[in-house]
Amino acid sequence: MNVDAIREGHSRYVNINDIVSGGKIPKLLQQARHVPKTQPPPGHTYLSLRKNKRGYLHEFVSVPRRIESVNDFHEFISKLQPIKEFGNIDSTFYEEFGAEIAEQDLALEEVRTKIRTIYETALENIPSGFGQPFYEFLKRHQGLPIFNEMYEEFRRDKQAFIENYDSYLDRIRGLANDCHPFDPQTFSLAEQVAYLIGLMIADMNLKGPQRSSDYLRLSASERYTSSEKMLRFVKVILARMGVGTSNIKKRDPPKAKLIAGSKEKPQFHLSSKSHHIILYLRNAVLPLKTPGTKTSAPLDCDYLMELPKKEKIRLIQGWADGDGTTGFREHIVAISSMINRPFLQELLQDIGIETSEEQTRVASVRNENFLRAAAMPFFLFADLKLEKLFLTTTYILESKTAKGRSHLFEPYEIQAIREGIQWARKNIPPDDVEFRWKMVMKINDEIFKKSAQLYGGEGHYRRPKAILIRVEKIEKESTSTDKTGGGQPSDREH
Repeated sequence: MNVDAIREGHSRYVNINDIVSGGKIPKLLQQARHVPKTQPPPGHTYLSLRKNKRGYLHEFVSVPRRIESVNDFHEFISKLQPIKEFGNIDSTFYEEFGAEIAEQDLALEEVRTKIRTIYETALENIPSGFGQPFYEFLKRHQGLPIFNEMYEEFRRDKQAFIENYDSYLDRIRGLANDCHPFDPQTFSLAEQVAYLIGLMIADMNLKGPQRSSDYLRLSASERYTSSEKMLRFVKVILARMGVGTSNIKKRDPPKAKLIAGSKEKPQFHLSSKSHHIILYLRNAVLPLKTPGTKTSAPLDCDYLMELPKKEKIRLIQGWADGDGTTGFREHIVAISSMINRPFLQELLQDIGIETSEEQTRVASVRNENFLRAAAMPFFLFADLKLEKLFLTTTYILESKTAKGRSHLFEPYEIQAIREGIQWARKNIPPDDVEFRWKMVMKINDEIFKKSAQLYGGEGHYRRPKAILIRVEKIEKESTSTDKTGGGQPSDREH
């Protein structure tokens, strides 16, 4: 093997710089007999899809040296080939989680239908003209996003409101009209890779050129019920891309942390096998603008703004599953992002979701945009975050009714709260960080069912913060009763 000829790009061999290297040129020189004998097209490099039995890079394809446009991204996607085990990995995933995914898809469609129905009904009943009936209509609907904005502007500056009226109607008609399939089985490979990219940005270690590893490692805490499902889906994506993975393993926290009294939960771990494609993902698909890590150097991936809307949504869902949160008290969904916050805000704006400027490190979404995030949906495999998102959406849409009910709790609601407290004590570990929220969800489910039985038709939910306040009061009363040996506290609430 003529090493000098390889270095100089001799006609018999491809130039070693035309292979994705990740700083491993010596190893590649030993494998030069397996590389293509011709130069790649201008602006392209060679990417290995396989290793042969001896572990040498094999089956090279030409891909863009760096992803700079959506066409480059799709060209890379088109060259990928699944591993032999992909069919089994894919079918096993849907056999195990298909029913659960279908149930979540149904819950999502219920949320979309509720949003659509409420706003379509409102549009049908808006009085003509801008007189007193119109004002009374806005006043009755001011609890709903967009309508509260309309109500305030109508009171403040009627002329400006009339000028903006058509744009308000367009925004109302746009709510929940977009339908994005929730079932991952319908995703194209490009959508799946976009989801993986979002997850990599959130939870995987990205470094500057020549410092990247050729494998991926992802961990998720056991405290989240959806952790294993998300890792299994990543396994499906990597298999479809041609990258093998290890079995998902569950590991306990280090003994030192347990001895120190740490409440850290065991974690599920997934690692990919060493592969050329992983190097390409790190160096060409998700490069950083400056040397360093993703916490100190911004992404250099402007091409992501050009992706089709479906692929942008998958990217955001991956990012949100990794770094997202739902605030049920504040009616907010958000993605934590430090140096890449402006990039994330522009990405969200491109799909019609405006973000708040309140916090320097978080792209937060409220009000009307909260409903758009719910209809998207904002999360894909973060089950608990999805439940919070859907429940909070229901409360927002029924806030007008909730305000009219006053702050009093009826006896059946108090009973549901007491039963919920007992259920939580028996079924949720006391050190679970989501203890309070899971208890609130259980209580609200019971209130919904009982209110539907009592009053007919569809039930109602209670504001989570109000439930938490009532829980604290009942717990204090219970503690006081235990100490004094008194009777049961009264069901009458003020």
